[in-house]
Amino acid sequence: WRVGCEGYVSSLRQYGNGSHQKYGWGGFLGDFNWTFGSFMPYVGLTLGGGAHTDLLMLGEDADHDWTPLEKSYYNKQAFFAVDPFIGCDFIVSEAFHLTLKADWLNAISKNRDSRLTGPRIYFGFIFYH
Repeated sequence: WRVGCEGYVSSLRQYGNGSHQKYGWGGFLGDFNWTFGSFMPYVGLTLGGGAHTDLLMLGEDADHDWTPLEKSYYNKQAFFAVDPFIGCDFIVSEAFHLTLKADWLNAISKNRDSRLTGPRIYFGFIFYH
């Protein structure tokens, strides 16, 4: 069984003028894992929180720093996150693993923004020490 911390930031540019959506969140995780040869399946849960930020600039360019914008909207909402996950590492060496992970982020907030809740899939690598 393992415990640790993790954090994520995802952003999506919009309209080509500096508008964007950004999600940042992190938390504490715990998981159980098993080893079968070169494979290490795991299942776990992350508990934490984060924020969702929208910046929409309608009909304006943000080409110049410190230029006032009149048709812009900014919104930032905090949320609590419960994120169960399942995955499997392929052990390349003791210090290097390839990993495939799926999770379902459940963001709990006052406004119940459904854009923050749903499945995600990750493929990547992990360095162990």
